[in-house]
Amino acid sequence: MIRRAKIPGSARTHPATRVAFTVVTLLLSAVTVRSAEPPDYSAIDAIFTEYCLDCHGSTEPEAKLIMESHQLLMKGGESGRTARN
Repeated sequence: MIRRAKIPGSARTHPATRVAFTVVTLLLSAVTVRSAEPPDYSAIDAIFTEYCLDCHGSTEPEAKLIMESHQLLMKGGESGRTARN
């Protein structure tokens, strides 16, 4: 026969305590997920500014493709749309 060690009353985990701990953990993880910041596109903007906007700016754009905003980029140029949503 296996004997269990006696555990003082304060060291036992009550089922309600387990449930409360689980609920608090889930709520904290949900708050952490919601507080994530939106993505930063400044690196992409810098690449477009350095390599693309000389030819694809609003003044005389090559192939009528203007890359100054997301809306204009998605509109496309002479050969059609650049990407699908």
